[in-house]
Amino acid sequence: MKDVTLYDRVLEVLRGNIRTAPELARELGVSKSEVNSCLYKGKNTDFFSDDSQPPRWNSRAVSVGSEVRSISLLRRELRGSVIIDFPGGDWELEIQMTEMSRNDPIAAVERMGKRKRLVVVSDNVVSAREQSFQEQTPGLPDAAITTAAAILAWEIYLEGQREDFDFPRAVDDILLSISAASKPL
Repeated sequence: MKDVTLYDRVLEVLRGNIRTAPELARELGVSKSEVNSCLYKGKNTDFFSDDSQPPRWNSRAVSVGSEVRSISLLRRELRGSVIIDFPGGDWELEIQMTEMSRNDPIAAVERMGKRKRLVVVSDNVVSAREQSFQEQTPGLPDAAITTAAAILAWEIYLEGQREDFDFPRAVDDILLSISAASKPL
């Protein structure tokens, strides 16, 4: 049972924070190997790391290159589409989740107009733990929102001035618009 308790403690400390395994071990008063056991057990489902040495970890993050960007959206209720205020004109985004095979892409984009996109995200982008929570709670998990935000940023890139495009900033702007247009659960 100690593993589950420590796993939950690591998950809680990393929610919205970035730490290395040695920093987590000091903060939690356990060995680095116990922390690493939890981190690698949940790698790419509950925990995400960057390419630095030692790796920096986060429980809710998106990796952009070698940088871990913290995402504070844990679960949000979205009704209909969201208007994204973006330089050069507003975009409209609607996000849906659906059950897909592991062989299918993680998301599909439907172009519903010049600046309107429907992004259908596979339920495979969330961990089994989040899927069971989703069955009991409405709204979209952060992984689906972040996936859709990255896809919309790519769509905006394809439509616009490619030389000046800043992908991480575009994702941040999209997430900010989603945050303002939705309510946390």
